[in-house]
Amino acid sequence: MFFIRLSVELYKEDIKIMIKRYLFYVEDDVADFQRLDQYLSLKPSLELSRSSVQKLIQSESVQVNGAVKKARYTVKVGDAITVQVQRVVRDDLKGENIPLNILYEDSDIFVLNKEAGMVVHPACGHYSGTLVHALLYHSEQLSKLNGDSRPGIIHRLDKDTSGLMIVAKNDKAHRYLAKQLERRFLSRKYLVLVCGDFPYEHLKVETGIARSSKNRKMMDVVHDGGRKAITHFLKLKSFSRMTLLEARLLTGRTHQIRVHLKHLGYPVFGDPVYRAQRSFDTYQGFSLKRQALHAYFLKFIHPSSKEVMFFKTDPPEDMLSFLAK
Repeated sequence: MFFIRLSVELYKEDIKIMIKRYLFYVEDDVADFQRLDQYLSLKPSLELSRSSVQKLIQSESVQVNGAVKKARYTVKVGDAITVQVQRVVRDDLKGENIPLNILYEDSDIFVLNKEAGMVVHPACGHYSGTLVHALLYHSEQLSKLNGDSRPGIIHRLDKDTSGLMIVAKNDKAHRYLAKQLERRFLSRKYLVLVCGDFPYEHLKVETGIARSSKNRKMMDVVHDGGRKAITHFLKLKSFSRMTLLEARLLTGRTHQIRVHLKHLGYPVFGDPVYRAQRSFDTYQGFSLKRQALHAYFLKFIHPSSKEVMFFKTDPPEDMLSFLAK
């Protein structure tokens, strides 16, 4: 499957109504007898629940091979599916005086240490106080390749994941770094505390990941279709009923580390979304109000000097207080 996305923007005062049109060509990522509404609800690019997809189908905003179909239509290889989605976005994106922990800056890039609790870019329910708002205040130069709502952003961290990020100041640097990310030259490693005694010293996990058909805010491991996701895990230290791991990303899917660890049966400590029913939030008096996940290592080639650059950071105090025991 691959898709093409087109956008039309309509303006009314400070509100921007964006009409996005998606064109999906169904190849070999469709399961046998899969319904149209289910197929589209699993597409990460749409970010829609199954009920939301059904509403679009009912409003005739979805067509298959140029014709309106019912939600129960069985998707077939070779189908061309068009989806029209209307999204409302505030058009008042301005810089905000929010402190940033910038570790390195030059005319091409920032490297910063994002704190837990900060959303990276504006989205539904987060129209201010994001990392992008802070970047816009700090610098007049940010790349525009990711659109007006994500200037400079090459890769993301979840809201409650702390750690290292690289930001591009211009489009040339952005293209160079994005290509490294695509070719896996840009290396990202995380420290993560998991529930349970992780039994593997080294483990490579390779699965498909797709948006959950039950909860659009969650991702699931899928055996057919989905986007390829690869994570390497290395055991660093064992505690009683807890393990500290290093996770190295070879791909960058939404919630990838958290989803893979849930799939393995060792959810991230403190994770409010992917924890197992029997996992715990408090351990020997230690508790976290977020997932115990920190992006501690970043390596890349500088877009201008071509120098190999390394950055490492310690986890924040909430994780250090446990690791120091």
